[in-house]
Formats: sequence, structure tokens, C-alpha cells
Amino acid sequence: MNPTDIFEALDALAKAPFDPAEFGFSFAEATDNAQATVSKLRVGSLNRSDIEGGVLMNLKFHYAPADALGVEATLDALKGSKRTAKHKPAILIATDGETVAAEHWKSGERLPWHWAPAAPSSAEAA
Repeated sequence: MNPTDIFEALDALAKAPFDPAEFGFSFAEATDNAQATVSKLRVGSLNRSDIEGGVLMNLKFHYAPADALGVEATLDALKGSKRTAKHKPAILIATDGETVAAEHWKSGERLPWHWAPAAPSSAEAA
């Protein structure tokens, strides 16, 4: 998974309504993982995350929805996770649907990202 793949996936997800419970699985789909792989993540047989609501796909990514402490604290929790250390995902992602913090785990390099929320549907706007 290269930075372009990550940016494209985040861009596609930013155009959809944010669902913290689905974001990790949607990210897996957006980065061209097989549907069978995403299904196994959903049922937990491939999801290695030790963070509530998180999704950890070996060597690929570790996502967690931001809690009341915020995106940066959630990213710190991902960095400090024993499962992150064990499974070595390429990218760590924390978001609350407004702010995204994404970091390359090994280098600590931050991926600059500004969340552009989806426009309300015509039904929501009415």
C-alpha cells in the first residue's frame, strides 16, 4: 500500500457519510482487498485490533475511531498498541469523521490530510 493508494482511499471515504463502525472495513475495500478478506475482517477472524472499534489488518493498516479524548490521543493509542507492534501495519489511522490523523508506523511520518465531509443529501438538506 503506497501513499497514493492511501490518499485515494481516504479521498473516496471522505465523500461518503462517516460511520465509525464501518470506516476500517470501507478503507480495506477502498485499498483493493478482496471481498473475502473484508468479510473475514468483519467477523473478526482477520481483525487483530486490541482497540475497541478498531480494525487491524496485518502489515496493512490499523484504524481506530476517535473517542472522547480526540484524534491525536487515539493515534497515540494505536502507536502504543501491543498488537500494532506485533503485526506491524504500514499505516495508522484515527478519525472522528472531521479530522483524520494518519501516520506511517515505522517512520513516524504523518500523512497530511484534511477531511472534506460529504455534502448533505437532498433529503438531509430539505
